[in-house]
Amino acid sequence: KATHVSVLGRDMPAIKQLKINAVLDHRNNTNKDSVDMDIKQWQLKGLELGLAGLKLNKSDVNVQANVELNNNQIAATGYSQFHQAKFSSKDKTVLAKEMVLALAKIDGFTLDARANGELTDPTVSIKSDLDNKLKSAFNDRLNQKQKELERKLKDKLADKLLAYSGDYKDQLKQLNLTQGSLGDKSDTVKDLLGTKMSD
Repeated sequence: KATHVSVLGRDMPAIKQLKINAVLDHRNNTNKDSVDMDIKQWQLKGLELGLAGLKLNKSDVNVQANVELNNNQIAATGYSQFHQAKFSSKDKTVLAKEMVLALAKIDGFTLDARANGELTDPTVSIKSDLDNKLKSAFNDRLNQKQKELERKLKDKLADKLLAYSGDYKDQLKQLNLTQGSLGDKSDTVKDLLGTKMSD
């Protein structure tokens, strides 16, 4: 007869709930075991990621996993959902700083892990949507930087033009050079030209 094992834990120091159901079947000279595990609200802290000094400071993680052993064969799956993730880096490089700023925009991500084949040498695959979310966050950061540089360039250009404008300084200020495009200011330019012509 196969052995059935059930474990249920609640309100542990770092885990809200842990459920394990296992079936151990070693009858007829066969080894066929299976384990199902479900973790709710695992308070994961201080996980070193090994890239640019990055660390997952903390995250609320839910995990569902299944492992099946049939003689010397293994088939395992694990799916994790990370919520309220907070990252930091001990590195002072530009890459590390930009990654931390990008990761700050990511509240959660998923991780899907699988292992199949010989118990001593299984084929392992790990997938996550974190890379796509990080790519999107980096694009947002680049767009933000581009807008910031454009604004600074407009400010510098406006200052230079006003510095050399002489008697036309007041009229140039009316153009508000740091806001909008030149096309948006066509009416203002026409008004100013009309004023000068009438003078």
